[in-house]
Amino acid sequence: MSTVRRVLVALLAGLPAMSSGIDFYEGSRGQLGLDFDLGYGAFRSDRAYAQTNLSEGNRTWTEGYADVALIGSLGAWRDSRWYGSLGSLSTATWGDGDAAGYTTGRERRTALEDAYLGWRSGSLFPAFGQDGVDVSVGRRNFMLGDGFLIDGDALNFGKGFDELADAGIAPQSLDRGGAYWLGRRHAFDRIALVRAGIGTKLGSTLFWAHSDNEAQAETEIAGADIVYTSDAYGSVAVAYIRGLSVDDRLAGFLSLAHRDGQDTFNLRYDGSALNESLTVRGEYVHQDNGTEGNDWAWYGEVAWKFSGTPWSPQAGARYSAFSRSFDPLFYGFSTGYGTWFQGEVSGNYAGPFNNNTAITHLHLRGYPNERLLLGALFYDFRTDDNDAGSLDARELDLFLTWTVDERISVSPLLGLYKPDELVAGGGSQLGDDDTNLYAQIVLQFSF
Repeated sequence: MSTVRRVLVALLAGLPAMSSGIDFYEGSRGQLGLDFDLGYGAFRSDRAYAQTNLSEGNRTWTEGYADVALIGSLGAWRDSRWYGSLGSLSTATWGDGDAAGYTTGRERRTALEDAYLGWRSGSLFPAFGQDGVDVSVGRRNFMLGDGFLIDGDALNFGKGFDELADAGIAPQSLDRGGAYWLGRRHAFDRIALVRAGIGTKLGSTLFWAHSDNEAQAETEIAGADIVYTSDAYGSVAVAYIRGLSVDDRLAGFLSLAHRDGQDTFNLRYDGSALNESLTVRGEYVHQDNGTEGNDWAWYGEVAWKFSGTPWSPQAGARYSAFSRSFDPLFYGFSTGYGTWFQGEVSGNYAGPFNNNTAITHLHLRGYPNERLLLGALFYDFRTDDNDAGSLDARELDLFLTWTVDERISVSPLLGLYKPDELVAGGGSQLGDDDTNLYAQIVLQFSF
C-alpha cells in the first residue's frame, strides 16, 4: 500500500513506516481493501528563481493531495495470486505558487492514478524463489535501483507556463495538477513489467513504459535491469534503457528530442563489503543520444553508522557529477532527502537539476528514539560548463521527521541557500545573491 513517498521512504530509513488501509475482506481466497492517504505541505522561500518566474520576492504556498485506491488479490492455481489496484488522486497548490514558478496557486486536479493488474507466481517456479515471477500491466509507479534514473513519472508542473503558452512560446497544458514538491502523481500512463528472481541472488526486470506527462514530452522507454546480490558484499546491477519515442511538439520546447533513440547504460553497487557499519554506494551512467554526442553521470557515497552510541548517528559523504547535456530522465525522491533532489532549494527550484554540475554532499543523521529522526545535510554545487551560466552555490538543510503514530508523520525542514551569482550573473536567483531562508513542513496521514 502506498503513502506519500512511502512516508518519506520509511522516514528516511530507520524509522517505522506507517500502516494504512481498510480491509473489506481477507481470507484464504484473497484480500480486498481500501487505501486512503492524505498529504499536506506548507512552504516559504525568501527568494524566487527564474525558471518561469519574472518577479523577485518571497513566495509562500501550500500543497495537498488525497489518494484513494481499491487494492486486492485473488488466489490462483497452487499458491500463485492475481493482484491489482484502482485508484484516484486529487492534488492542489494554493497561495503564491512554488519558488521556481512552476505552479501559481491555482492548480486543482482529480484524475485516475493507479489502474493495474498483475500476477505473482507463488511457489510455481522454485528456482526463482517465492513469488519469483511477477508480471503486471496497466498504470502504475516503477523505480529502477535507488531512483537515480527512474523513480516513477513524478514531475508535477502546474500553471506556471500558461503565460508563455498564451504567447505561443510554450505548449498548452503542461499543468499536471500542481503539488509540485509533494510529487504524488507518479504513475506511468502505460507500463508492462516482467520480474524474475527478485529477492534471490540473481534478479532481473524487463520493462516498457509510456508517460502521458507533457512535462516529460510524453516519453516512451523500454529496458532491462539485472541485479546480483551477495550476502557478504552487497549488490551489483547493470541496466539498459532505450528511448523509443517522444511527442515532437513538446520535445522541441523542452529540449528532449534526443530521447527518441537515446541509449542509457547503467552500472551500480550498493553494499557493505568491509564492515556492517559501513555503507558504500556508487553508480555510473553512460548515455548516447545519437545526435549531440555522449553524456555521463556518476556518484560515489560512503556512510558510517555509529552503532551502540546514543542516537545511533550516521555520517556520510557523497560526490556526484553530471555532464552538461546529461538527461536525468525520471529521477525522484527515493531513499530520503537528497535522493535525488539534491538540496531542497537547489534540487527543487534553483537548479542544477542533475546535469552540468558536480556536487559534494555531507550528511549527519541521528535517532533520539525509534520515532524521531534528526538530520543535517550540506551541499556544495560547482557548475561543470560555465558557458551555460553558473549555478555554483552552497546549501545547508536541517530537518526532523517524527512518526507520531502508525498513521501520522510530521517533517519540518529549514534550509539556507547561498548562490554565487544572481540571474544577471548567470545564476537563477532573482533580485540578489544573498542567502535565501527556506522553510517547509510536510504532514502525512494514512487511514
